[in-house]
Amino acid sequence: MYGLKKEQPKELFAFDLEKEIKAKPAHGKQLLDKADHRILEIKQQLREGVDSSQFEPLGALLHAYGALQRVIKKVMK
Repeated sequence: MYGLKKEQPKELFAFDLEKEIKAKPAHGKQLLDKADHRILEIKQQLREGVDSSQFEPLGALLHAYGALQRVIKKVMK
């Protein structure tokens, strides 16, 4: 009958980074460590005080690295 067959679930779209991390979990850990290091560097620069023209771009970078961390952690689960 129509609709009673068990259909295989469709594979969702996967980004290249996601595929790399799933293939090599060590690569994901390495990227996570680099992101942690960069976040600490940016926070240190902001604490020390930078030109007002650099404050906004550094803040955007800080948010981007935070988002990268969340994505990597979610993929590694």
